[in-house]
Amino acid sequence: MVKLLVFSLLLMLMNAGSAGWGEKLNCFSKGFGLIIVTDKAIYDSGQPITINLTVFNYTKDTVSFTFTSSQRYDFFVSKEGREIWCWSSGKVFAQVIGEEKIKPGESLTYKETYLPQIKLSPGIYQVTGVFTSKVPLEATIYIQIRK
Repeated sequence: MVKLLVFSLLLMLMNAGSAGWGEKLNCFSKGFGLIIVTDKAIYDSGQPITINLTVFNYTKDTVSFTFTSSQRYDFFVSKEGREIWCWSSGKVFAQVIGEEKIKPGESLTYKETYLPQIKLSPGIYQVTGVFTSKVPLEATIYIQIRK
């Protein structure tokens, strides 16, 4: 109980004042959650954007996720509803049933870096991380690109 309370307080502090901006967003569901984090909130056009997606289990039981392929996650960057980048684009994944288990209090983290091939125009961009289990989990944050 104390461990769960400390973990919950830590999550609240990590997200205090962010409201989806900056670096973090939680998405809780059925005893597990998702956190998406970028290395910063504001980027100059052309700078790499590092994204982390963490799936965590804050229950007292092991949580099991089923997958329909070897893909475990995906990342998207979009602006005004138009996709700019998709991490999995052009990749091939084995079509096999798979499973990931997360023990109580543990997590899985996936990290990728988007290296823009073109200069992004200034503005607000949406960064989405998807845990691609049979029932996908998704979290989104917003970043700013400046000149």
